Amino acid sequence: MIQFFRVEFVSRCARWGLGIALLLGSSEVSAQSVAGYQFSASAGTFTPLVGGTAVPAIIFNNASSGSLPIGFSFPFAGAAYTSFRVSSNGLLGFGSALSTVGEELSNTMTSPRLTGTSLPVLAPFWTDLAGFAGAGATAQYATTGTAPSRVLTMQWLDFYDVNGEVTAYVSFQVKLYETNGRIEYVYRKGPPGEANDATIGLKGADGSFQALTSAGAAPSVSATVSTDRLPRPATGQVYAFTPAAAPLAAKSGLAAAAVELFPNPAQQCFTVRVPAVAGVPTVQAELLSSLGQVVRRQAVALPAAGAEFTVPTADLAAGLYSLRLLAGPATLTRRVVVR
Repeated sequence: MIQFFRVEFVSRCARWGLGIALLLGSSEVSAQSVAGYQFSASAGTFTPLVGGTAVPAIIFNNASSGSLPIGFSFPFAGAAYTSFRVSSNGLLGFGSALSTVGEELSNTMTSPRLTGTSLPVLAPFWTDLAGFAGAGATAQYATTGTAPSRVLTMQWLDFYDVNGEVTAYVSFQVKLYETNGRIEYVYRKGPPGEANDATIGLKGADGSFQALTSAGAAPSVSATVSTDRLPRPATGQVYAFTPAAAPLAAKSGLAAAAVELFPNPAQQCFTVRVPAVAGVPTVQAELLSSLGQVVRRQAVALPAAGAEFTVPTADLAAGLYSLRLLAGPATLTRRVVVR
């Protein structure tokens, strides 16, 4: 059985227990720019979400939800988030509030209407949308998979474009990936009819943004100009934003030798020191037995100064174990002997 534990040690393990408790109690680090995210476009499939948790608060016009659980710690632009909010106008935010603005000429990344507690924010299809239950609109989310590879999917289904033609309905999803912080927008265009009035992109807490310049199969993104005249993307279109990789074992100063593990062999516990990894706010540690079973798992904040945490071993059988560290897209494994 995997043990998700609180660190409550005695003797020499106690001082390390305090250190990890402080780290886990404060998961956010200073906000960073979204400029480092790599954009890509591809053809995919829009698969409607079924059996998720409904968000009735946004089945209206110009409405936003309360705080909703992601289901895991999601890294975005230098901080880790465990909850989100959504609006009927096609926004998903990680702040303590969320703008309900969607009317024409206000839905740009440079607009002063999208600042403060509404940031950081994702804009899969930001415009004046409305969810009408009588017309079949629904909103729901679900977290699927197992740690550390869970995915949150938030779905707007058959939302009406208020500025468009009568048949201008659109469906879209936001997918958040635990493993590497990847963000995907997936679309279903709906019936004929158009409005050409949406903004697609993302914006960081520091005000930096990336906005699509078109809604075709291979658009570019801009960090200075926010286009708010985009049509509905084609059905199956996928737009993805992926944080730049910073592998533990590949970048200068982050080689395996920079990860310290002591004492080894371990008796009551061992301590791990991990250097900072650019753009990665958390590191997940897993201790595996010689049979490959995960016997310990914990997530630790990874600030600019790096992290130091302790893994208890007093109740484990003597033998050879593997410590697996996951930081963003990178994985590093070290051997540990327990006596």
